[in-house]
Amino acid sequence: MQGMNVFQQNVQYLKGVGPQRQLQLQKLHIYTLFDLLWHLPRQYEDFSQLQTPEQMREGEMTFCKGEVLQIVKNRTARGMFIVRAHLLCENSVITAIWFNQPFITTILKEHETIVLKGRVRRMGARIEIHVAHYEKSEHHPLSEGLLPVYSLSEGLNQKKMRQMMQTLLQTYLPAYPEILTKAIRDQEHLLDIHTAWRQIHFPENNMQRAQAHKRLALEEYLLFRLIMKKDEGFKPPKQPFATLWPEEDPLTLKIKQRLPFRLTDAQERVIQEIREDMRKPYAMNRLLEGDVGSGKTLVAAFSMLMSKARQTQSALMAPTEVLAIQHYRFLEKLFHGAPILTACLTSSTPAKERDSILEALEDGSLDILVGTHALLQEDLNFFQLGLVVIDEQHRFGVRQRARLSSKGQNPDVLVMTATPIPRTLALSLYGRLSISVIDELPPGRLPIKTKYLPRRDRVQAYEFVRKRIQQGEQAYVICPLVEESEKQDLLDVHTLYQELFERYGADFKIGMVHGRMSGEEKQQILEAFHRGEIQMLIATTVVEVGVDVPKATVMVIEHAERFGLSQLHQLRGRVGRGDQQSYCILLGEPANENAYQRLLAMQNTNDGFKLADLDLKLRGPGDFWGVRQHGIQDLKILDFTQDQQVIECAQRIFPWLEDTLDIGLKETYLQLKFPYLKEIAVN
Repeated sequence: MQGMNVFQQNVQYLKGVGPQRQLQLQKLHIYTLFDLLWHLPRQYEDFSQLQTPEQMREGEMTFCKGEVLQIVKNRTARGMFIVRAHLLCENSVITAIWFNQPFITTILKEHETIVLKGRVRRMGARIEIHVAHYEKSEHHPLSEGLLPVYSLSEGLNQKKMRQMMQTLLQTYLPAYPEILTKAIRDQEHLLDIHTAWRQIHFPENNMQRAQAHKRLALEEYLLFRLIMKKDEGFKPPKQPFATLWPEEDPLTLKIKQRLPFRLTDAQERVIQEIREDMRKPYAMNRLLEGDVGSGKTLVAAFSMLMSKARQTQSALMAPTEVLAIQHYRFLEKLFHGAPILTACLTSSTPAKERDSILEALEDGSLDILVGTHALLQEDLNFFQLGLVVIDEQHRFGVRQRARLSSKGQNPDVLVMTATPIPRTLALSLYGRLSISVIDELPPGRLPIKTKYLPRRDRVQAYEFVRKRIQQGEQAYVICPLVEESEKQDLLDVHTLYQELFERYGADFKIGMVHGRMSGEEKQQILEAFHRGEIQMLIATTVVEVGVDVPKATVMVIEHAERFGLSQLHQLRGRVGRGDQQSYCILLGEPANENAYQRLLAMQNTNDGFKLADLDLKLRGPGDFWGVRQHGIQDLKILDFTQDQQVIECAQRIFPWLEDTLDIGLKETYLQLKFPYLKEIAVN
């Protein structure tokens, strides 16, 4: 216990870390010695396989070495800096290029030798390298194994970070506690914890790095499971309701028979899983995963019919007003003529209508309430809430979901997401959540044809869009910013709207929507688009979840490299809602390998589950979903897509560790390693 206390010290106690360096580290969320130790390399560079210019291939990554002959800095018309360094590599001159990194000119000097990694661009005999990483030759100890590359903040460089890490390991590592016995380490072929730490930061070779990864991933997962364990196994009993029917009640059968199509086998299976849960005496807690367009809302509707049949009310909470209204209209159409009263409540609902809704909700005459965060208001009371449905559940925090559930006596909970989660990640995040997956799309849906194009081909892309619109179809155009930014050389909706209006405004109607508009303004624009009064809609990601427009068959995403895979897939799901062939064009200029791989993945598959696995692999567990309340961002090394054997090993060790780990040490880990899980684990 005393050993781990050492790592609670402020990072300023490390030799060589003064006030300025401390501030630089804090920008990386490094406050303690423990934080610094767990600031793991984001990659390793092995420059032992240097290439000559003759060996470099177009579009591939290369490692090379060269002498700086000349450095030139230019600025584009839109304000982006481009730095070019002409290098003597073997007997040829090549050009290294950095985008938006003007400070490179203050770091590199003529006649210095650098080693670099980057993507090759060949133009005849001329070779350009778009640099992903570089090192000055004197900072590059080729004889000392793999070179760690850390995430940095302004003012820090790799040399300084490596020096701090060396000092930390030499001074404090012996105090780090070992939680596994030698017998267990031998049985599972694991490094001791101190060797693992040294080899993860400064590995001798790839084999040692892999062994260190295995041991630390195991350590991290075991601690994560220990802290999450308190939330598992507890199944709150729910209030006894009217007896649930043995199979389908007459109303459910009637609604199903009215459908103009047949439910997919996956939908039928999931509905049966939910029915079995709702029969049980304790509250259902089920996660429903389904790709964009797989029919999750219909499954939720039949779940609400089950709630109605046992004489309880249902609540459906969506993250945006647009989506809430869409769900409400869908349910109204589905239940038309049936004895089911449905209402929609958002922040825009007029006061008089709101009062009527609250009154009907409280006296039990209202069966289903659809809404946004407005459902969390304190004066909103249900007569008997039996089912809570949360759509796009990652948009809501733990407390928000709990507040809605608290309006009933342990109601059944169904949370839905169109952002598929790899199963190992889902089981770890949601220890006591059952998981259902709709793994097939309704028949007749055509795969969306996706194409990545460099931004120099924009005119070609928009000419394709124009032709589709002339054939009676509609198009979305997505860009990342609402307003022009001095810091980012990116298109904004206003600039893009003006450009496309000047080019095509005489040919068809163009609209614009973004998050800074009022709810009413957004709703009017989206409804006009839905009615076909607008043929091209310029938008930010406000349309990531939104109305279904069957005639919208084309989507262009500007600066597509700026978006994560899951978000790109969600955006793409806005088209392809009808029976016509749909298209998604990704315009981008990827500056690194991860961004390039994301765009290729989007081009090669429409499978959201494959994309989720790749997104997790490329972005890491700390960024996947962006959900701080789950503590997943505290996982620094465990890879849920690659470390299945580690997780299986942890399952074998976990019962022993649970019984033996000192409670004080567990609490210290909770404070240091998983600060965002503390409130969940303790309360």
